[in-house]
Amino acid sequence: MSGYILFEEIPNSQLRQSDSISAKAFLNLEGDYTLLDVRNPSEITRIAPKNNLKSIPFEDLPTSLQSLNNTKHIYTLCGSGNRGTAAASYLETLGFQHIIIEGGMKAIQDERQI
Repeated sequence: MSGYILFEEIPNSQLRQSDSISAKAFLNLEGDYTLLDVRNPSEITRIAPKNNLKSIPFEDLPTSLQSLNNTKHIYTLCGSGNRGTAAASYLETLGFQHIIIEGGMKAIQDERQI
């Protein structure tokens, strides 16, 4: 079976919005959390913040869940935000506390240059 569904056809009661944080707010964040970088090592051209960093490529996430602490907030990060959002959605189905970094590493790099 193949097909599509229009966003407008999904009842509002079934829509969920994930928590997110701006790059600026994330860079000022303190405390105990995990920064989950889901980029593949071969594509990393912008270096992620080192504090609380855990690198797990998106495609390896299902087999690497045991290395994540489900009692900490997990901030998901990728190049531009798309895989970070997908990773957050996946983690949500498993009960993890996730927050998406808006705009990914591009936004963090832009913020660092200000």
